[in-house]
Amino acid sequence: MKTLRKRSWIAALGLVLLSLPLAMAHAQDEAAPEAQAAVNKPVAVVSVAPVSKVIRDVQFLATAADQADLGRMVAIMSAPFTQGVDKTKPIGAVVMTNGQDFQPVGFIPVTDFDSVMLLIKEQYGPPQDVGDGVKLLGTPIPLFVKEIEGWAIVSGDKDNLGILPADPSTLLGEMPNDYDLAVTVLPGNVPELYREILVEQMRAGVELSLEQEAEETDEEFAARKEMLAKQIEEVKRVFEETEEITVAWNVDSEGGITYLDMLLNPVAGSKMAQQLEMNRNQASDYAGFHKKGAAFSMLVTSKSDPAEIEPQIPQLQAIRDQAIVEATKEADDEEAKQAITTAIELAFDTLIETARTGRFDMGAHLDLADEKMTFLLGAFVADGNRVEDGFKELAEIAKENPDFPGVNWNAETHQAVRFHTMSIPTDKADDKAKKVLGEKLDVVLGVAEQGAYLAIGDQATTKLKAAIDKSAASAGQPVNSSTMVFSVKTILQYIDFVDPQPALKSAIAALTEETDKISITSEVNEKGARVRLQLQDDVIKAAAIGAAAANNNPNNAGPEVDVQDF
Repeated sequence: MKTLRKRSWIAALGLVLLSLPLAMAHAQDEAAPEAQAAVNKPVAVVSVAPVSKVIRDVQFLATAADQADLGRMVAIMSAPFTQGVDKTKPIGAVVMTNGQDFQPVGFIPVTDFDSVMLLIKEQYGPPQDVGDGVKLLGTPIPLFVKEIEGWAIVSGDKDNLGILPADPSTLLGEMPNDYDLAVTVLPGNVPELYREILVEQMRAGVELSLEQEAEETDEEFAARKEMLAKQIEEVKRVFEETEEITVAWNVDSEGGITYLDMLLNPVAGSKMAQQLEMNRNQASDYAGFHKKGAAFSMLVTSKSDPAEIEPQIPQLQAIRDQAIVEATKEADDEEAKQAITTAIELAFDTLIETARTGRFDMGAHLDLADEKMTFLLGAFVADGNRVEDGFKELAEIAKENPDFPGVNWNAETHQAVRFHTMSIPTDKADDKAKKVLGEKLDVVLGVAEQGAYLAIGDQATTKLKAAIDKSAASAGQPVNSSTMVFSVKTILQYIDFVDPQPALKSAIAALTEETDKISITSEVNEKGARVRLQLQDDVIKAAAIGAAAANNNPNNAGPEVDVQDF
């Protein structure tokens, strides 16, 4: 299936952005007068941690990047710009709505309001006194500001200065304690009128930009239109079922990490809440494939309502049909074309039937220990026999190649998993490939009644057995919905082994195996879901040192490894 061209999406987005303000203005004119008396609710909230914490964390990051002097300089240079600001309290901004329009307001904690105004005066000229303690600032965008009980309240509309609670920091909740910077959107508080406008403008923009591709059949075009319509409905569903969406960043100087979080809290009782509840305290049958210390390791497990999956099946079927068309274009004869078609059909049929179970469970890792490569994968499938049949079809295609070593079918069985093995000679490969793969490349396909396994590389069979045994021993233990971990030092050492570079050596020297991780985790808790991208401090330091070493060596173009070598 063809995807919508980039220019079409850009055009659609442009139409939405251009027409939305006009539509909102018209909607505000038509809104019922009683809406003005509605209770103000926050639509979006921005939280900035107290200045003292932010400066401390900036210094930590600068030190982690081997730039401690820069961190100290930032602390010194920030002092004049925070004069009169209470550095122990958070800074915030909120967009409120009364059901008719939007009211953006910012708030800054102050210990000396006059000092803050003096700083503004030096930058933009003297503020204008407009009465009732309100000042009009000569900033590029005119702003009104008033001190209220130790807070400088700022807005582009004078009437908005009094809509916040006495302590506006209560609108931030725990965000200032948990994050240096956080932005929260509350879709459910967006007035229904605006939700409808947004969805309709998106729908109209997409319809105006949607064109049938030259090689696209009428059926494919209709399927694509239907898919886009469903995506727009999903946007509508987000407004209806999401209570809060937060994107937040924090530095934990004591833990030696920095991370970016995305938090989603669903509306209680909604389908989204039910979906997330299904995925709390999940266990995996493939936890043994997630290996600590591997160059890359992942474990993903989730459950879905099969009724929610079924509408997506036609899309998978359309992708399958298009894959068959593309893959058989270069087939030499009808026999080869049929073999390719059968292999793809088996693969997608397995994928579709597995999707229909509502269960996804997979573990994998790439091990580069001792300068040798091993890749292991284990996954739940609805029918392992179909995987085996697909592999046999591929083997039939491959046997036409005189260098194909053949498959040792049913080489052995371990814990009800049948192993089919291959050993691919690397004697014709160049030195780089031999360096990575060794004298031969071992491949093992494992098949169980509802499981599929793959092992490639050094001691493939032995390591696959160990992962299967470890998975069986840890079955039933709760795991995160998904975990991906990259061990940066191990990866860089392996790249340097293949093609040594001075910049890599400098970066490697800055890393330890305990503090070289980049991780992406997803977890479901009692409130909702959280996805976290986390970096340990030595990763930041290694990146800075490696970049500096590369810049000091202008002849260093980086490792040159042709993917065809592998």
